[in-house]
Amino acid sequence: MLWLALYCPTLPLDCILRRWPEGLDPALAVTDLDGTKRLIAVATRKAQACGVFAGQSIATALSLLPDLVLIARKIEDERSALTEAALAALRFTPIVSLRASGLVMEISASLKLFGGSRSLKKSIAAAMRVQGLRIAAAEAPTPHGAWLLAQENARRRMQAARSKPKATRATEPQAPATFIDALDALPIVHLETTRSSLKRLDGIGVTTLADLRRLPVKGLARRFGTDLIDELARAVGDKPDPQIVFEAPSRFDTRIELMARVETAEALVFASQRLLAQMTGWLTARRAAIRGFTLVLHHDRWTRDAIEPTAVTIALSTPSNDLSRLGTLVRERLTHLELKAPVLELSLEAPAIVEERESHGSLFPAREQAFETLSRLLEKLTARLGPEAMVRLERVADHRPERAWREVRGDLLEERVAVASSVSTRASRTRLPTTRSSAARRVSNTITPGCSCGPRPTWLLSEPQQLEVRAHRPVFESLPVELVAGPERIESGWWDDAPVTRDYFIGENQAGRLVWVYRERLPVPGQALWYLQGLFG
Repeated sequence: MLWLALYCPTLPLDCILRRWPEGLDPALAVTDLDGTKRLIAVATRKAQACGVFAGQSIATALSLLPDLVLIARKIEDERSALTEAALAALRFTPIVSLRASGLVMEISASLKLFGGSRSLKKSIAAAMRVQGLRIAAAEAPTPHGAWLLAQENARRRMQAARSKPKATRATEPQAPATFIDALDALPIVHLETTRSSLKRLDGIGVTTLADLRRLPVKGLARRFGTDLIDELARAVGDKPDPQIVFEAPSRFDTRIELMARVETAEALVFASQRLLAQMTGWLTARRAAIRGFTLVLHHDRWTRDAIEPTAVTIALSTPSNDLSRLGTLVRERLTHLELKAPVLELSLEAPAIVEERESHGSLFPAREQAFETLSRLLEKLTARLGPEAMVRLERVADHRPERAWREVRGDLLEERVAVASSVSTRASRTRLPTTRSSAARRVSNTITPGCSCGPRPTWLLSEPQQLEVRAHRPVFESLPVELVAGPERIESGWWDDAPVTRDYFIGENQAGRLVWVYRERLPVPGQALWYLQGLFG
């Protein structure tokens, strides 16, 4: 097994800054109670540059930086932040365990899926940055060993940030050869059971885990308790260390409270990505996908003129739990959205949950995959322009070609992209001439799916075009047309004062152009006999 630990050294501060508008870097510090005194727990870099550091009294910090923003630590917010981070981590592995200030996850089964250890850790680190958490990561064969190594990585990073690096690569310490060597080099301060006995252990010359492991076990247990022995055994793998696996809730319901009013929708993109990452992790854990969701923008509710929340609805052509796909659609919509009032909170509603459809690899692409690009295009256009700006064609139960369709404004995604799987079967039943095989093959590809009528062209003229007649034959583009299929008789419209009595033919001129023409079965004296109705592609 391989465990990855994510330790959050500045978790109290991250819980606050992740709700702050992006790009704002305030001089801020989080305070915490130490007995009866309230001290600085962690501060931002701007505050640290002015001399504010952890363990400092509030009076001293304010004397150094009068404009320092002080916020009391809230354990509930930290737990919520870690829970949301665990939801996002479920995209990478189903085994995630919560710690007091971080996460531990088992990743051995996910290495191949995400392209190896380095690629997986890079993706997880990016997911935690979206959640607004700064982490120090480490991997090890045991969960507690990985947790101790992650804390040491965080300590070294903070020391490197405080002091200027003077050592070159030649003088840098080499990486430990084995996992046990890495643990032995750790200071004992990382062990939870030694923090109350650090002075006594230092008095007997114990500073690292290697020093601790060289001491007699019975003597350690008698002086410092069995909990220290158990923790050390769990770290090196001599004792089982079962983890409490985080379970995704049965219902997804989360929101983000912003620290300041946001007046532009584009500034909400980063916060919305955090919600989407949590939702996709939740969907992955439940082996589910989503047909659509709604991002709700909550405005100020406590003013005299309360404004109703703004609902940003996103529809998908096919169910999905792909974070990049969902994030692109939300970004397109928010970029072109004009807010009617400043936003204080964001929430995500996902009512249309379906079972995830397993994909099977095949040597040749399936027929449905040919429409994937079209589906994604429709999604982006709908997200960018809005469903009301999209126009689709709808069939009408009328045999007259000019009245057999109409324009409908609405969401194009409501119409599922149809796959013409039975085109060849229907084409074989269509009456076509045998004298022109090339024309027959071209016409056979124009049969409308689900239509019992004959072939239809891809381009219908808005009004039929009168054709010249030479030697009793219609002429198109100055070339005579030879009839290759037909006739198809249409007699309709007697009930609405627009009757038609036509015989339709498919013709081909000498240039190879296929046309759809008709002649009036009962021509009116003085009018032409042949008309052009449409063109085949």
